[in-house]
Amino acid sequence: MIIAAHIQQTKGSISFLLKYISGIATEQASVEFIVFCEAPGATGPLPSNCRTVLIKRSLKNSLLLHYWLNYTLPGQLKKYKASLFISENNACSLRTPVPQLMVAKQDFTTSASSGTKTVSTRYLKKYFPAFASKAARVCATNPVLAKELISRYPVVKDKTANIYHGLSEYYGPIDELQQADVLNKYTDGSHFFVCECNAFNRIQMVTVLKAFSIFKKRLKSSLQLVLINKLNENPIPDFHLYKYREEVQLLAGITPQEEAKIVAAAYAAIEISSQQMENDWGLQCMQCKIPLVTVESKVARQLYEDAATYTEPDEKTLADQLMLLYKDETYRSEQIGKGKSIAAPYTWQHSSQLLWQSILKCS
Repeated sequence: MIIAAHIQQTKGSISFLLKYISGIATEQASVEFIVFCEAPGATGPLPSNCRTVLIKRSLKNSLLLHYWLNYTLPGQLKKYKASLFISENNACSLRTPVPQLMVAKQDFTTSASSGTKTVSTRYLKKYFPAFASKAARVCATNPVLAKELISRYPVVKDKTANIYHGLSEYYGPIDELQQADVLNKYTDGSHFFVCECNAFNRIQMVTVLKAFSIFKKRLKSSLQLVLINKLNENPIPDFHLYKYREEVQLLAGITPQEEAKIVAAAYAAIEISSQQMENDWGLQCMQCKIPLVTVESKVARQLYEDAATYTEPDEKTLADQLMLLYKDETYRSEQIGKGKSIAAPYTWQHSSQLLWQSILKCS
């Protein structure tokens, strides 16, 4: 079997499809992969049964993508005798008889507002019904997206599968000695709540601080708050006036590996914006066996089910949920176990196996 694939490359993100292909190619040595990419050396080292083919012209807009899919790609698939074509940009060719599988890794109707737009949203909205009809299978990379596609485009109901995706290998549980090292380094030995501050939730940082103040006033606890700052500036106005500023650690410029250790050492994690779920931070916390407090929303319920502790986006409710985790160790332990189960399917090995099952259904 010869499978052709077009990987999507964007700044600051990895190609899910490339990860899947690498896993499948390792397990299925008799399968040959032709990997189309837009930049030399973009794929890095791959198994020997993978061949990289450079697309000569960058597909930087929807017009170039449309021309490549419908006028260049059919000839390429014929040239390489491909029996299946896989893409990960929510688009496929309308002019080839070769069966096609689309890997959908983001909701293109909302990607423009989240800063992850890669091709014209207008183009995808116009042509996606045709792409969905043409594709033999559609594989979504998380259950929320799978449900959304089926709800919006009934034509994909019987050919859509959730194949998940992998999480960063840096995130995982740490032992008590490693935890003690992190506590001593950042909070003078005290346990702490952790929250990531980024472009999605910077406005809610004041809410987090107010909730922490309520928590401290009511319980007189030694717990601290660690804010991992992903911005290039101080996200909290007048932080120098905050009463508990000595017990809030604002960390910037740390490595991904160090951030993972900090998360794994936390008492609980706070995800204050529903948009933050796009970067998998909540799932990574669960992978570290850390209980998660997140904002109540339809998307959060679909993604985390009952493994998260839900809050409204206000300081009083958030403080109440932090106190619940602090005072009820049985509940906290239950949430850790549920979170571990939710995060468990998110591995590249498991996802590659699920994609392979969908590939077999296309033949």
